Amino acid sequence: MYDYDKMNLHTKRYKRAGAIMVLGFLLALFFSMSALAAPGAPSGLRQTYASEGSAKVVWNQVMGSSIRYEVEYSQDNRNWYSVGYTMTSLDCSKSGLTAGMTYYFRVRAYENQYPNKIYGPWSAGIAVATTPVQIPYQKVIQTNAGTSSVTLQWDKSAGATGYNVYQIESNQEIYIGKTAANTYTINNLKAGGTYKYKVYPERSAGGYTAVASYGTTVYDVKTVPSSVKNIFTDYGYANIKKASIQWERAENANGYEIALYSAKNKKIGSTKVINYNTNSYTFSNIKKDFYKVKVRAYIQLKTGKKYSSWSTSYIAIQPKVEGKKSGTGIKVSWDKINGATNYTVYISSKRNSGYKKATTTKSTKTIIKKYGSSRLKKGRTYYIYVIANKKVGRKTYRSSDNYTYQVRYR
Repeated sequence: MYDYDKMNLHTKRYKRAGAIMVLGFLLALFFSMSALAAPGAPSGLRQTYASEGSAKVVWNQVMGSSIRYEVEYSQDNRNWYSVGYTMTSLDCSKSGLTAGMTYYFRVRAYENQYPNKIYGPWSAGIAVATTPVQIPYQKVIQTNAGTSSVTLQWDKSAGATGYNVYQIESNQEIYIGKTAANTYTINNLKAGGTYKYKVYPERSAGGYTAVASYGTTVYDVKTVPSSVKNIFTDYGYANIKKASIQWERAENANGYEIALYSAKNKKIGSTKVINYNTNSYTFSNIKKDFYKVKVRAYIQLKTGKKYSSWSTSYIAIQPKVEGKKSGTGIKVSWDKINGATNYTVYISSKRNSGYKKATTTKSTKTIIKKYGSSRLKKGRTYYIYVIANKKVGRKTYRSSDNYTYQVRYR
């Protein structure tokens, strides 16, 4: 006879076992779902690269079994857009951006267990910068100069929050400084120097500074020369009333201005302008006087000229000399030079060399009896010239000395 009680007992056992299996599956699924449901928000989100049209961000790894990342960007930190792809790497590059702008980026992790995607929370958005565009060529100029400083100015680059200034020496770029303005003054330079600089715009956001890849160079940046040195009368010709002056050339000068004054300190004519770098000038209609001459160098900027201080000297044409034998010597006389303190007389037995000082006197005549320590020799020709001297303070200025006069000692 069939035992229904025993059959019911087995059926109950099978049902209990099935229920336990279903419960185990559900518990396993539950715990699996729980593990996938909680990837944390990525930390350490930061910018590592920028160009005019792109930016790159990186972040720290989120632990999980099959983690992927989704990145969004925004222009206002409110309206967000996907970068267009997901990734397993810990970085993301976004192109198609606008130069000199600030964007915002955020990232979240998710577990990618097909068919499920379990998303974690978004990280906080960070500000990200793109680089400003390069300053156009020739738009960096010099606007001012001193003997130890120069000032640069440039067109603003859209979106730039700062500008980096470099000095170029032997093809090496040496960092000088940074400014938020579109002008910068460099100090502690050498007078009369010529320099070269380069300016890079930048934009900062979120702790990252995006510097333009290319700087704009400005050439021939000049400091004002020192005052002109060693002005003297180079040549003088009494018969044609001309005197030529010389001075030490200022290497970086674009030109000079020259002013002439009489012995009574009255300006003669207008200031002469020389628009090139020379070291001489010739005056006409020079009389038998000492004249005051003032010279200054200048550099030419786009904003105008910048001048050195005036340098002052005194010039004169050497006196015309007459000489003849007188007893045991040569009687020498010469023209008076107005403003002269005294005169120095030189004599030689050769036209082009061997001159020795015979005397210094306030008079306009003297008798020369010796050439050096030796008496004059009959039948010999001697060469004589006279220099007019003018003492101003502790300095003595001299006339020209380019012409000699010969006297036969019979």
